[in-house]
Amino acid sequence: MIKHDKGLKGFYSGYATNFTKQLFKSSYRYPLMTGLPRFYSNLLGAKFENHKYVIKLMTSLSIAIVEAGLITPFERLQVFIMTSKFANKNYVDFYHMSKSKLRTELFRGYTPYFLKQIVSWTAFLEADAFYKSQVRMIFKIPDDDMILGWKLALCTALIS
Repeated sequence: MIKHDKGLKGFYSGYATNFTKQLFKSSYRYPLMTGLPRFYSNLLGAKFENHKYVIKLMTSLSIAIVEAGLITPFERLQVFIMTSKFANKNYVDFYHMSKSKLRTELFRGYTPYFLKQIVSWTAFLEADAFYKSQVRMIFKIPDDDMILGWKLALCTALIS
């Protein structure tokens, strides 16, 4: 790609789309990760600690649905820009190529991306709940207190 597209232009092909996608992801992930568990806890009418794994599962499925719906078009555009056979490799080329079926083209690849997100978010949030509960139990940290310092770093290492 670097040789064919004259240097760094080929190397950074799709940079603007990827940057926008990452900026967009960062703006909604934290609110969803913190707000959805509270929402589901209230919806179930139960204390979070009694149903944390179910609540984390519901949160992961919700985030996967939202993220796949919002990010798939960015992914599709990025792949188009990086692999296009058109001379200009720009968004206008994508539009002209797919104007009769734009929605279909923008959401091509939705199912595999959605399944990937389900696996990623479920594994992450369930591991988060499990390891934090283990650290709380081992170090006798009450559920109402935050896990701080090296104990939080330990949780992070175990989760990752």
